[in-house]
Amino acid sequence: NMPGKNGYEVLEYILGIDPEVIIIMITGYASVESAIRSLRMGAWDYLKKPFEYADLLKTVQNGLAQKRLIDHNRTVSARLEASERQYEYMVNNSPDLIFTLDEQGCFTFVNKQFETLLGFPREELIGTSFEHIIHKGDLSKSKSLIEIDKYQQQVKDTQDMHFRFKKADRLTGGGDPLDAFAFMELKSAPIHTPAAQDQEEFNGVYVVARDV
Repeated sequence: NMPGKNGYEVLEYILGIDPEVIIIMITGYASVESAIRSLRMGAWDYLKKPFEYADLLKTVQNGLAQKRLIDHNRTVSARLEASERQYEYMVNNSPDLIFTLDEQGCFTFVNKQFETLLGFPREELIGTSFEHIIHKGDLSKSKSLIEIDKYQQQVKDTQDMHFRFKKADRLTGGGDPLDAFAFMELKSAPIHTPAAQDQEEFNGVYVVARDV
């Protein structure tokens, strides 16, 4: 009990200024309810008077360790965010088509070049089949892009292929048929994610396609 404010109000006021500050509540009016309320409001820990000096020291040391961990995580998160922005810039400004397909051969990611080179908006392609944008004469080859058995046997294997990609703003029924397609050279590699018992699970393919 303090003039003007109680401990809860002081806690709330400080966290309003800095929500990441480490606060230890110390009170002579302790109860289970007051401890739970303090922790729910954002206190790091809670001590009841009287307390042992060793307990206070340990509590403060733990609080400082937590603060260092918060600062470290913030630094790591900032570096990760910067790395992701750099990756996104590189991918979207690449002159090549970069995309990923799931196990069914449907787009899960495409870069901006799809719209620049082929005229397909990215949001239009996500979830649609890769076969949707290729020449009918290349459909038989598209199956090999997601041959799970092959990729499971040769985890690090990559394959080079050639496909004709449709252009969204050209009609295939008239004019120069070559002008209706982009002739692309593809390099693909499997995407694997960690699974149980140190195994890896096939989750589709990563592809880079260059206009030739």
